[in-house]
Amino acid sequence: VSVYKMATNVATPTFSLPQGRYYTTQTISMDCATENAAIYYTLDGTTPDVNATLYTEPLTLNTTTTVKAVAFLNDEYSAVAMATYTFPVFINDIAELRQQTTGNTLYALTGNAFVTFTHTDSCFRYLSLFISIICIIFLPVLATFYSAKVMI
Repeated sequence: VSVYKMATNVATPTFSLPQGRYYTTQTISMDCATENAAIYYTLDGTTPDVNATLYTEPLTLNTTTTVKAVAFLNDEYSAVAMATYTFPVFINDIAELRQQTTGNTLYALTGNAFVTFTHTDSCFRYLSLFISIICIIFLPVLATFYSAKVMI
């Protein structure tokens, strides 16, 4: 039976990318400032131990994933490093979007969308498209536009 204790002289692992939202496949590297420390990680949100996956090469992520990592050296281990990388769920059309559950899931519409807005006051509104941002000035009229890619 091996007994491990948390130590202040084993540095917490670091990730090459900060956690956040990403829209394309990302490669994440891990590092530890403690020489000869082995990094073990999980991708399911559980806390890693020496039975978890040993880090040997960068991870390639394209779906929402929580990475947790711990560095081990001899019989000591570091604090847990954690990062959540959020990627959109790609959907084909508005009908498919309506069938999705609500919450914090990020969706990306890959098909075409016909969007209509009405507004009674003159003001600025910004609509975020997949690649760019369009500024729409609303007058007390109906504004209609067509876009090939809309990020929800």
